[in-house]
Amino acid sequence: MKKKQDTIFALSTSAGRSAIAVIRISGKDCYKIIKKISRSPPKKPNKAKLNKIFSKKNGTIDQSITTYFKSPKSYTGEDMVEISVHGGSAVINEIISLIGKNKKTRQALPGEFTRRAFENNKLDLTQVEAVSDLVNAETEYQRKQAYNQLEGTLSHKLQNIHSNLIKVLANSEAIIDFADEDLPKNIMQDIKEQTKNIIKEIDFFIDKNNETRKIHEGFIVGIIGKSNTGKSSFINNISNQEISIVTKNPGTTRDLIESYVDIGGLPIRFYDTAGIRKSGELVEKMGIKKSRELAEKSDLNLIFVEKYDEIKKYKSLGKSIYVQSKFDIRKKPLKKQNIINISSKTSYGLKKLINKIKKEVLKTNFNESRSLSRERHTKYLKKAKNNLKNSIKNKNYDISCEDIRLALNEISKIYGKTDVEDILGIIFSDFCIGKWFHVKKFNFDVIVIGGGHAGVEAATASSRMGAKTALITHKIEKIGEMSCNPAIGGLGKGHLVREIDALDGVMAKAIDKSGIQFRMLNSSRGPAVRGPRAQADRDLYKKAIKEEIFSCDNLIVLEGSVDDLIIKKGKCTGIKLGNGNEVFSNSTVLTTGTFLRGMIKIGNESYPAGRIGDKPSVKLAKKIQSLKFSIGRLKTGTPSRIDKKSINFNNLTEQLPDKKPIPFSFINRFIHIQQIPCFITSTNSKTHKIINDNIHLSPMYSGKINSMGARYCPSIEDKVKKFSDKTSHQIFLEPEGLESNIIYPNGISTSLPEDVQKKFIHSIKGLEKAKIIKPGYAIEYDYVNPQELYHSLETKKISNLFFAGQINGTTGYEEAAAQGIIAGINAALKLKKQETFVINRSEGYIGVLIDDLVTKGTKEPYRMFTSRSEYRLTLRSDNADQRLTPIGIKAGCVLKDRERCFKQKIRKLKKDFNLIDEKRISPNKLNEFGIKIKKDGKKRTAKDLLSYQNINFDDLVKIWPDLKSIDGESKEQIIIESQYAGYLKRQREDISDFRRDEDLKIPHNLDYQKVGSLSNEVVEKLSLIQPPTLGAASRISGVTPAAIIALLRHVKRKNNQRGL
Repeated sequence: MKKKQDTIFALSTSAGRSAIAVIRISGKDCYKIIKKISRSPPKKPNKAKLNKIFSKKNGTIDQSITTYFKSPKSYTGEDMVEISVHGGSAVINEIISLIGKNKKTRQALPGEFTRRAFENNKLDLTQVEAVSDLVNAETEYQRKQAYNQLEGTLSHKLQNIHSNLIKVLANSEAIIDFADEDLPKNIMQDIKEQTKNIIKEIDFFIDKNNETRKIHEGFIVGIIGKSNTGKSSFINNISNQEISIVTKNPGTTRDLIESYVDIGGLPIRFYDTAGIRKSGELVEKMGIKKSRELAEKSDLNLIFVEKYDEIKKYKSLGKSIYVQSKFDIRKKPLKKQNIINISSKTSYGLKKLINKIKKEVLKTNFNESRSLSRERHTKYLKKAKNNLKNSIKNKNYDISCEDIRLALNEISKIYGKTDVEDILGIIFSDFCIGKWFHVKKFNFDVIVIGGGHAGVEAATASSRMGAKTALITHKIEKIGEMSCNPAIGGLGKGHLVREIDALDGVMAKAIDKSGIQFRMLNSSRGPAVRGPRAQADRDLYKKAIKEEIFSCDNLIVLEGSVDDLIIKKGKCTGIKLGNGNEVFSNSTVLTTGTFLRGMIKIGNESYPAGRIGDKPSVKLAKKIQSLKFSIGRLKTGTPSRIDKKSINFNNLTEQLPDKKPIPFSFINRFIHIQQIPCFITSTNSKTHKIINDNIHLSPMYSGKINSMGARYCPSIEDKVKKFSDKTSHQIFLEPEGLESNIIYPNGISTSLPEDVQKKFIHSIKGLEKAKIIKPGYAIEYDYVNPQELYHSLETKKISNLFFAGQINGTTGYEEAAAQGIIAGINAALKLKKQETFVINRSEGYIGVLIDDLVTKGTKEPYRMFTSRSEYRLTLRSDNADQRLTPIGIKAGCVLKDRERCFKQKIRKLKKDFNLIDEKRISPNKLNEFGIKIKKDGKKRTAKDLLSYQNINFDDLVKIWPDLKSIDGESKEQIIIESQYAGYLKRQREDISDFRRDEDLKIPHNLDYQKVGSLSNEVVEKLSLIQPPTLGAASRISGVTPAAIIALLRHVKRKNNQRGL
């Protein structure tokens, strides 16, 4: 077993005799040690106490001032003791020896106290550098620079840039992920202006860099002139040491000789050079060459002259001061104003020259708060600036956002990192089958509870895996019900649907059979953020889902209410129904949606329900609570439903479907359902007044609802109160079906009393005579902290029990379905005792969704956005099958028909990519086709040419007619891969690094108490979440880099021990 973190000690003052010496001890055993070696140690932390240090052998060693610091209020962040004693070597050696006799202590390595301060988040990286600089500071300006950096002044300035950059990225992401929302009209221009301002701020740092870095490294002043003009005598005088050989013979100084001098607090590096003159000696020629090179790069040159006409020869050398030396022996000294006369022998004129040097090297006022003391600071800021410039130039929003992310990463390298949740936080704050068998017992391989979107995908996935599966639902007629908005997909969500389809799920196929308005959101903002969305006919969607379910082999649907789980020896072995029947299984998947202790609220009214018309699951909720799962409450809501016939559509904005609808499923080529428009209206000042006047009647504002709702989908009450500066909010009037008379008014979710709902709806344009068919409502329900799940979605407390959907704290049909398919696959694999099926963050948005839930948890309904992914350019909706179908085939969840279609597509793609790669052409030949590029003689492939903004695919066809054989799907992939080539290469390198961490597996049920140097908080989090890999552990909030290093060492040691 690995030892826990050592307690370290060292002499903190300089070695050698001194009046006072300070010995520092840091680590969990430091107080035990001071109690052993002192007569009366301090009992209270952070207070110094007069004490005596003693040993049993030699008695009292010395009096001391001892101070005890309690973690985390110490320099290192650990428990720490400082012992101040007399600085004699005998005293120091005896005390050091005494401390070292303790088994759990050791001498600190150089810089280890500061390293621990960094690892325990007491100092950031710039402050660590400042500690070293402060210790080594030799001049006043160096001290000021280092102290300000240690105080965090530089960090604060950089964090300000960092924060502003997060806001810019948040606004950019809002344009992508909230394309259909009523965002400010000038948001795009604001983003450009904000970005330009940040570039200016970075420029200010960079412009100051040369000066501030010189404070750290020293200003270079070259001493130039003919031989024997007094240069060496001058440098010897100001440095008070003969470091240059001084003779009357010209040419004595043959190399560059450095002298470091503090001039008025400024560090100056004087370089005495060989005289610049003609020389026949090779060694001296080399010295003269060095002199010329130095003169060109110096911050200042002191040019020693004998005659006026020599000044002309040196004018090309840049900033210079002209000096005539040997004033004490000259009969006719030079007297022009730009020449300073000095005598190194008598010190005449030296004070004037030194003041002039200081003035010239520091032309501007030095600002310690903006000083970049390291070259790496400047390097990262320059990279960030270039990325931001690219973000302004890029027309594709996904690439522009990627450039902003890259800029953030560069700035983060200086001192910290950015979390995706920071970005989302800004966005949210600123923007607005079969029959029941009448038997007492029945056995299945997998039971799925719930017929919603998660349950459907779980049950069908399990059955495709060959597991004998039972789907148990309250009402068979409600399978596939769209409780809220009748739509599938959208920004981020559309990616999930495509990924579910890539694993042979049913959601995409169902919406392709029922979608009545297909739109590709963000179609002009880059391929990575295009979000397929379709308004659905509710009845057609349910019909399509049932067709998929009833056509599945190995799947039976049972109607009933599940009241209890059967748990034996920590394993779920089945369920109990409300009628007393028991159904047994190897694995159980729970997908309860909003049914767990669901409570509907409309104004002052409230009543238990899973949704309107359906009873909640109360007994099942109590069972989950009895199993000691961490349970919370969340809220969601819906708007009123309106009779279509009562709406006046005249003068409302019509929103048309895409002319050529693009299917969700990769196996479909065309959409055959009739496409219809939606309409847009908006609230107004009258609407807002009605809501404000009655806000006290809303359960959210009267205190009857305390649970958290989704920030990105606020109720109309929240919109009006929290965004009071807005005079209107958009409302999308969405038909619920081709034959339906019900309109879903997307954008006015509410829980106000029904009469108030009617009143404010009637104030809206087009809805003046609207008839409300069903009132809007809020619903509160139980959810389980998803950190209690593995990445397979199996619970940690109870084996063979899986949770999927809203029970895990998510919202949305797509997020639920994505979890359902993963839970269903793993429930079936559990039967086969095979390795769990996990999609990681670099493979899909499903991986991002589950990893976020399992490692970070959630306190509000979680929704997918493209901005949650670090690898958005790679995880596009158009290539979901290329990413996930192969691993789905390997797992066994993809049926043969899809596998055959997929492999056929891949063969075609490879053929077309090979064809495009074979085509090569020179710039001169391109010119013959009217295409101009840089004439560098290099031949380029057709794929290379597509990366040019002025060249499109049709241009290539004119050059190579056989490219006409490349069809639409292959053409799209080729264009995307070509245009994104550089970014994709970099992102794939990032993914490679990410996978290295993901490959480092953490043993199941590892005892984190036995891992050294982990804080109690970190141990608690790791024990709760039980991350499967080192990568997953690093993404848990509060787990420090130091903890990851300790964990890595422990795991490697364990692995090595197993290998012995």
